[in-house]
Amino acid sequence: MGTGLAHSLFISAVGVVCKPTTVGINFEGNSVEKQESKPSGGLGKQSRGRDQDMELDRFIIQGYDDLEKGDHAAACNSWGRVWDHFLLRLSLEMESCQQTLSVYDGSFVLSNWLQDYCAALHFLVLKDEAMAGAGVSFCSQVLLQFPKEEESIVASFRASMGEFLFLDNKPAEGEKVLAELISSLPHKAIGYACMAEMFSDSKFNAGQDNPLDLAQAIGYLERCLAFPAEDAADFDIEKRLAALKGEA
Repeated sequence: MGTGLAHSLFISAVGVVCKPTTVGINFEGNSVEKQESKPSGGLGKQSRGRDQDMELDRFIIQGYDDLEKGDHAAACNSWGRVWDHFLLRLSLEMESCQQTLSVYDGSFVLSNWLQDYCAALHFLVLKDEAMAGAGVSFCSQVLLQFPKEEESIVASFRASMGEFLFLDNKPAEGEKVLAELISSLPHKAIGYACMAEMFSDSKFNAGQDNPLDLAQAIGYLERCLAFPAEDAADFDIEKRLAALKGEA
């Protein structure tokens, strides 16, 4: 798949925690020390904020341009710099993307862009599993920063972190993340669907000691239907289950 299962399912249906270092970027290639936030006031400070938003937008647009060219590595490089810069501006009190408007009010909806960045990382990791750790770190940061974001978005990032852990050759940790997702949101299909994918798709098991386990994958999808998950139809759970039973 071009994107990770968690995000492709989320789009079709509608945590080790890392924090950044205290070194940021000024978008001229030079590092700058993180500054204490101060109350904003006066036209000068407002203009400076708009200039920052425009510069951030420029890097986000560059990432989308890179994606159109098929260069996911370049896109993730540009977007990684933007995300690091965001983390230096966001406070712990900003627990949802809607609460970030005071530090970013640019051209993009932050929650949408975060999901696009995660999908780009998925694509990159499927080509180079050495990047899986970066995906784990990104998802951990998003989940730490935005615990009160919309439930479906939080669930999507939790599922993605589980996938990245499998791809990082840490299946036990990935399974734990997905099991906790299912336990906390048993009425949502995404956890069951991702867990089934982890045990039935060879790309998530490359180089790992745990072999494919179709019986376990089938079991998760059957649990999803038995609960039942309210959005099972949106995630084609019955179709996925029939396909796996045909392979078993």
